[in-house]
Amino acid sequence: KKLSRFIRFLDCYGLPFVSFVNIIGVEMCDQAENMGLIKDVANLMSAVADCESPKISIIVGKAQGVGYIALASKKMGFDYALAWADAAVSVIDSKVAAHTLYAKEIASSADPEETRKKVAEKYEKIDSDPFNAALDGIVDNIIDPVATRQYVISALYMLNA
Repeated sequence: KKLSRFIRFLDCYGLPFVSFVNIIGVEMCDQAENMGLIKDVANLMSAVADCESPKISIIVGKAQGVGYIALASKKMGFDYALAWADAAVSVIDSKVAAHTLYAKEIASSADPEETRKKVAEKYEKIDSDPFNAALDGIVDNIIDPVATRQYVISALYMLNA
């Protein structure tokens, strides 16, 4: 709730929203629904989507699931997306991806648990790689953590020009 209000405040005054992202997402379950978490996430996504101020995201760790979509996705209107070289960027967690995308392969193997583990590692290595995300246009640039400040400042100048 606080972040949603903060984003709306920034937007009211035309101030840029700079997001440093290290989130593995939000587990959607009955308990989360009872706590009102789903409503809060929807409110956050609405605030980000409605924000017309410049939006910059820097992925500094893992950016996965709904957290990635809400706080770093170019589809949500982020103008500039950066990632550190050791970041992980994916719409879905590697374990969930292995279970969902490779279910037939896992079920037909002699050792399903070992296969699930290998498939999850393969997914994380290939599909969560920030360099592949840059090739797909998900992030604009892969940067050295030391250069983060210079990239953010130049992005702010570029977006406010």
